[in-house]
Amino acid sequence: MVVAAKLMVVLGIAGAVASWVVGSLCYARGNASWIQIVCWPFTGNQLNNHNATLNKARVALIACILVAVSATSIATNLSRLSR
Repeated sequence: MVVAAKLMVVLGIAGAVASWVVGSLCYARGNASWIQIVCWPFTGNQLNNHNATLNKARVALIACILVAVSATSIATNLSRLSR
């Protein structure tokens, strides 16, 4: 069970990184500055053409972070339980 929880952590982190890259690429297509490209989840929706893609990437990022954090908690509790 601990291995399954650790696998979920890795998948959650990989999904968060992938959605971060999608959002960054979407912002880069919209002639944004480099700080907006790096910090795109915290900026407003200033790009009219790509708002739907940015919203989907933002939701996917938050969901993947939540999965990774909860799987880390589960893995920690399961490893304590097995001792």
